[in-house]
Amino acid sequence: MALLMYEQSGRRAAVNVTMPFAIIKEVEDYATSWLWTYNNDPHNMGLGGIAPVQKLKQKLGA
Repeated sequence: MALLMYEQSGRRAAVNVTMPFAIIKEVEDYATSWLWTYNNDPHNMGLGGIAPVQKLKQKLGA
């Protein structure tokens, strides 16, 4: 499958992509899982090694 992408310079480039998902529901489930992990696992050294959700709670005083 070829996917058209715009590079930063504005040029179009065709990229061959192998899609590991058969249906949109799989994409939605994968994205939801990835987003939850990103926001809740303390892996982000830019935030001092705490999760973004934890940082938000600190800022809100919760």
